[in-house]
Amino acid sequence: MVILIADDDRLARFQLKSLLCELDAETLIIHEAANGKRLVEECRLHRPDVAFVDIEMPQMDGLSAIEECRRICADTQFVIISAHSDFSFARRGIALQVADYLLKPIESEQLEQLLAKLRQQLVHTRRGINTDFGVRAAQCLQLWEEIGRCEAADPCQGRSGCYFDYRFYIDCAPGGTAYGSAYLKLTEALQGLSTELAGQRVRSLIWEPKQAGLDFIIFCAAPPVQISARLEALCRRLSGSGLCVTCLCAQGATLWALYTQMNAGDGQQALRFGAAGELRALDELHFPAAALELFHAADELAASFHEADGLCYEKALAKLKGASSGAAAIDAARFTRLLGTCLGAELVWDGQFGALAAQLMAHKARIYKAGRGPGDKMDRVVDYVERHYMEDISVVYLAERLGMTPNYFSTVFHERMGQTFSAYITGVRIEHAKKILLSRPNVRVREIAVMVGYYSPRHFSGVFKKLTGCFPSEFRESAGGQERA
Repeated sequence: MVILIADDDRLARFQLKSLLCELDAETLIIHEAANGKRLVEECRLHRPDVAFVDIEMPQMDGLSAIEECRRICADTQFVIISAHSDFSFARRGIALQVADYLLKPIESEQLEQLLAKLRQQLVHTRRGINTDFGVRAAQCLQLWEEIGRCEAADPCQGRSGCYFDYRFYIDCAPGGTAYGSAYLKLTEALQGLSTELAGQRVRSLIWEPKQAGLDFIIFCAAPPVQISARLEALCRRLSGSGLCVTCLCAQGATLWALYTQMNAGDGQQALRFGAAGELRALDELHFPAAALELFHAADELAASFHEADGLCYEKALAKLKGASSGAAAIDAARFTRLLGTCLGAELVWDGQFGALAAQLMAHKARIYKAGRGPGDKMDRVVDYVERHYMEDISVVYLAERLGMTPNYFSTVFHERMGQTFSAYITGVRIEHAKKILLSRPNVRVREIAVMVGYYSPRHFSGVFKKLTGCFPSEFRESAGGQERA
């Protein structure tokens, strides 16, 4: 917590600072100001969480200084300190929305109670600030994805700091629940970190870009070295047998600068083949043209395998062979492991690219056969929903992917699954929500709603009650009570 003490009496500042340090010397950062003008300057420089302000100060009185500071740091909690109990001062303080009014001399017990109240309010304020940042940043990103140019004010305009984006890619073979499970663990970890960072004055947002991956965007005053270390450890913790989580990161002075950097060119996600399982900055990934062609071909190969498109698979494999000279400039063994993870294959790198190409051609026999019938296509739909249930998935989109008309898709899906697609995906989302409610008691219902694909907490709660007979909070409480019994 950043605290500012403004008082022209040096001894009074020392006494208050001493009391504060006795109560909490580890987490408090304390600055001082000897007059009203200096108070305004310190507020502009440090943006304190709490400011203790004496009313009678030279150059500018405390109340006038608070009024000026409100324009600079609207979220600061101001506490008036005075040797006089004057109602006119208190009345003007109420108009300025001060947090409290203390009479000198200040008692330690009184200060301790006030600090506890201010801390509680600070937690609420910071969460609100972070929520507001998330909404404004998401609106900007959504607008830019639609129109392709910057036409919105930066969410942190006028504040000192820098944006950082950590884009996560989850790779695994098609089929099964590995992707959905890893995605859930990743979003849970990022939600927890976001809540923690809000208390440290670091603003953050979890965002799903249209291209690929999952973004964790933060705005902070200093390079986030510790955050980067934690996120790299998260990649390693989530990666394992048949699963690889890679993170590519970048920074920008503005959100628009960051956005353009993270979305420069098509297929930027292919660079993950040069950083498999690690956290790497985009400006560190320098590869020759042949290596980049190799990465893009590998990305196309993996996509065609997941799409069960044998013809595209063969074309991508031909591109891969054509870019074989790029293997000399990369960690070919790491590249091979990630490609094998994407395909669900035990690929081996023995130093010969021809041998790798032969393994990949042989693996084509395991590709899904898109023409085996509509029933098999529904298997692919089930697999896709398990991976992307948290996204906005429409019948029209899935029908186009499978080469079917929306009406025919809906008919076949209902015959195969015994329910409409809308009912099916709703059921999948609610089942995942139930798992989070039970396994993550500290995650709020509104956050769970977003994690499973609902951007309206009220709508999510209504759907949850319709399917389970109770609201999410009631479900969590009921399950907790049964465990205790």
